Amino acid sequence: MDGVTIEGLKTGLEVNVYDASEEDDYPVTIKFFSERYVFGKGWSDMKHSMDLEEGQELKLFWHR
Repeated sequence: MDGVTIEGLKTGLEVNVYDASEEDDYPVTIKFFSERYVFGKGWSDMKHSMDLEEGQELKLFWHR
């Protein structure tokens, strides 16, 4: 993610999360908050569509 800064991530950056197993894309906002990265807008739709439950692990890869 060239040109992305921690300051920019504090306000949020919209990214597409690709679910390779289902071949679906989810637009979500990623933010840097309280010393960690969190998903914002779009997370709820992605979570419900993927039937995610607390404690499940997501593996993320950056691709330009």
